[in-house]
Amino acid sequence: MKSSVLVLSDIDGTLIPHPFLSGVSTEDKSEDVARMFSLFEHKNFGLVTGRRKAGFERFFREYNMAETFPAFLAVEFATHVSVFGKWVVERSQNSSVSRLMKELAAEIGAYSEFNEGHNLAQALQRGWFDTYFLEEKTLCAQIEGHFPDAEKLAKYFAVVEKILNPYTIGAGALAVQSFPSMRRIDVLENGFLPKCGFWPTIESHREALGICADSELTVVALGDEHYDSYMFRYLKNDLGARFKRVYTISVSHKLNYATHWCPDTRTALSFVENVLGSGEVRQNVFANMEKL
Repeated sequence: MKSSVLVLSDIDGTLIPHPFLSGVSTEDKSEDVARMFSLFEHKNFGLVTGRRKAGFERFFREYNMAETFPAFLAVEFATHVSVFGKWVVERSQNSSVSRLMKELAAEIGAYSEFNEGHNLAQALQRGWFDTYFLEEKTLCAQIEGHFPDAEKLAKYFAVVEKILNPYTIGAGALAVQSFPSMRRIDVLENGFLPKCGFWPTIESHREALGICADSELTVVALGDEHYDSYMFRYLKNDLGARFKRVYTISVSHKLNYATHWCPDTRTALSFVENVLGSGEVRQNVFANMEKL
């Protein structure tokens, strides 16, 4: 029997605490990560995350787990998509993003006070950063500064702005989004809509994923930050008329285009477990959700 519910979720800050903004160590997250991995048994469950392939695969090493993929996995904000572990969508690298990040890394490296760089493994173990972090992806990049010293933080972002600004002016320029609460600036290929455009891939693998026709399908999406609101808008506004219903669940923060809210990652994880459970449990969960 085909499933009448499809669940799509972000990872970090949604189902498990953020890897280096939550202050929660790898050890303290291990139970939640194991619970998240157990969701992969359900063909009608998928992940849509900003993590790169390498970032997702790092789970296996960090938690000493056997390599396993959910039925549907969209990484790098859905520029790379796998179905049952086979990569079926892989976008080409944006050359402007690459040039920017090489130039930025060289400029930051020229300042002695920034030379400590970032120790990703250490940050993941303890759950927080105290330096800077640069991550190049396919169509975007993330630029973060987490220096506890306010003067050093201000100087770091001044250096970032000096290099970044010329790339945001003129034809073919990169787009920029700022996340002050996360001490992060993201640069994106112009016109790229993170966490959107993945539905044709799901549709072409509908039989394998075991989901019913759109008109009978309930889609449930979860996320905790601004880019997840793009996914919410995509599912509700662009595709919503095709589905029986759409639930969009914001976690911790009340996001635009969210229909409901979960206060924390543990609540969200339990919610997904119940939604993927029996029909009776599912109906009770939907009935008891807090609406926005």
